[in-house]
Amino acid sequence: MLTIQEHRENNFTVSRAQSTVNNVLSAIGFGSGEKFYVMSEPEILSVKSSDADDGRAGSGAKSLIIKGARRVNNDQIDYITETLELNGTSYVTTAYQYSEIYSIEIEQYGSLGINKGNITISKVLGEGYEVLFTLDALEGVKKNSLFVAPLSMGIKQLNVFINSVDGDKIDFTSVFFEVIIKKLPALPFGKFSSLAFDPDTSPGAQIARYMCSGGVTTIEMYDYLNPSDIIYCMAKNVTNTDSYTVSTEVVLYER
Repeated sequence: MLTIQEHRENNFTVSRAQSTVNNVLSAIGFGSGEKFYVMSEPEILSVKSSDADDGRAGSGAKSLIIKGARRVNNDQIDYITETLELNGTSYVTTAYQYSEIYSIEIEQYGSLGINKGNITISKVLGEGYEVLFTLDALEGVKKNSLFVAPLSMGIKQLNVFINSVDGDKIDFTSVFFEVIIKKLPALPFGKFSSLAFDPDTSPGAQIARYMCSGGVTTIEMYDYLNPSDIIYCMAKNVTNTDSYTVSTEVVLYER
């Protein structure tokens, strides 16, 4: 356990994600068939919407925040957070080069209060574009449970929130979810660049497995991570076939 003094001296990071999960083991925060791309070299990204109202003067999304990283070498990840102003159906480019993308979140909205169209983040491929990440219309935020440790870190705790999709009250004693944390050890630069990383079929090592009931579960962990280790959460309903909203928070600290 961390002492009070250690709590005061460490910097903490919280990795949050959410998915609708039934009785099939699924990676939290990833859509069906969605992959996490680690490119073979850092790339400038191109961003646009499918609707002209997503832009400075429109009623939809005006700007978004991109969070990702640039791999410098085999043991260094530089985190990047960038705000980008949208220009409807025309491409705008990022100011930074990215090796991977972790989340997209709308920063400013128009009167609609949400993104009106599908927002895509792409890289240039030949004379066209390859879509790497999509923020669906009316979604507003796209976050997965994946975290890449930029330096030696530890996992302090895992918080799990389980709620019924239709708004009905949960019987906390009758609904249980299996929640798994997986880890892929630090990887060479561009390891996944050819096939990308599919979290639902990844051979990542299971470092923790818990049974969580409906509502809120808090679990103290204190597992260590090496620089560039990749972790993510998976879950499935082990009680029945019903779908529930599963949210995870992984609290990490610098060692």
